[in-house]
Amino acid sequence: MEEDFDEYEDALAELERQSKPKTSSKKKIKHVPEISEGKLLDLEDKERILIAQLLNSKDLFIKGITFLEKDFFESKINKMIIEFIKDYYHAYKSIPPEDAILLELGLDSGAKNNWLDIKKQWPTDYLEDYLNSFIKNMSMKTAIEDSIELLADEDYGTIEKKIKDAVSVDIDIKLGTTINVNKESFRDLFSMLTSKEMTIPTGWSNVDKALDGGVTIPSLNYLLAKSGGGKSVGLINLSWNYIQQGRDVLYVSLELKEAKIMKRYITHSTKIPMHEIPNRESDIFLHLKKCEEKGYGRFTVEFFQPNTLNAMKLELFVRNYIQHYGTVPIIIVDYAGLMVPNGKGWQGMFERDKYVSEELRGVATLHDTVVWTADQYNRCVAFGEKVETPEGMKNIEDVIVGDLVLGTNNEFRRVTAISEPEEQIIYEITLKSGKSIKVSGRHIFPKRLKDGRTLEDCIFASLQVGDQLIIKED
Repeated sequence: MEEDFDEYEDALAELERQSKPKTSSKKKIKHVPEISEGKLLDLEDKERILIAQLLNSKDLFIKGITFLEKDFFESKINKMIIEFIKDYYHAYKSIPPEDAILLELGLDSGAKNNWLDIKKQWPTDYLEDYLNSFIKNMSMKTAIEDSIELLADEDYGTIEKKIKDAVSVDIDIKLGTTINVNKESFRDLFSMLTSKEMTIPTGWSNVDKALDGGVTIPSLNYLLAKSGGGKSVGLINLSWNYIQQGRDVLYVSLELKEAKIMKRYITHSTKIPMHEIPNRESDIFLHLKKCEEKGYGRFTVEFFQPNTLNAMKLELFVRNYIQHYGTVPIIIVDYAGLMVPNGKGWQGMFERDKYVSEELRGVATLHDTVVWTADQYNRCVAFGEKVETPEGMKNIEDVIVGDLVLGTNNEFRRVTAISEPEEQIIYEITLKSGKSIKVSGRHIFPKRLKDGRTLEDCIFASLQVGDQLIIKED
């Protein structure tokens, strides 16, 4: 408390000294240049001018006061002034009058002209840019200074959060739409209610009708189907529909190589069977030339190895695409279940899929475009593997509609449909007991965590050597 009081006294004495009129010295001076205009301001003066400008601009004051901290200011007196202004605003929800600030500091209003006098109010746009730049720079400076001690403690998570928070500071925050009954607000509200959302037709008439014209921009959209249900074919069909509308499509594959996707696309768009492609070179060339003449969009395919692509890497690729071609594409990811979250740990399929979905939606929003992806709602095991029924163990290929099969929640579920198996990579999991299980990469297993909790996981999510699986013994 004594140190704070001494600091206050020092700052107050300095302000009082500056408030007193300066007396001329009896000592003769050969020449003292008179500077009435263009005087260079020191840092303390600049800080006070910013505070004064802010106090005279209600809208910007409300925007900026939340972000301003006393540590952003070098001058002791300015620190005290901004702290009082923040406390006053939080208590009374209004800008403190100048006399109240001076009274709080123990000064009479005669000191006012020394720091609160504004000869001319800055233009609003300039003041907003200046204030925003000041807050951003000081927020980053504070974050970096705070990170030095954290760096010694290797507290990298807190450092990352501080830097991210500082980078994201922006006073230009939209406060949303509020319903008011005054005439001007009602006009804005009614205009919003009657305006059409920006949509892109999918080319599927029944879907477009249900969605009032198509999917909105921006948005993340999923195609869900069982194994072998035609998800990839559906994404190819979507691509062709968008391309016919003149939209560029970026097709990101994490399962099939570029050649396979291109063959599917050519087959779909030309109706030429895949096995006839080698003998139809001229027909394919003429088709592509005709598409170009009609102003159709561009189809680009990029392959990434499964479990190597995250949204950050995808966003970088999209930025390079936009820089190269000059257009923002529709993004199709085949498929999200083979992506990984941005630099964060996750446990189980639910967390993985949740993070990936949120981050893909962020890519769509950032570039104001549409993202499509797919996922399957059933998983599979290889032929010859056994599942438990009330009558005993049964090979998976012998299960029929109507059978009861033990699920991952340790409850029997009735089989309502059986899908044709699709070709997939098979993984063999060997347990400590020596038992082995052959499954696809997305087959769900219940897993017990170290804290005793259980969750569902798979090889494509976070299942790894050393995990404890919960399985039924033969």
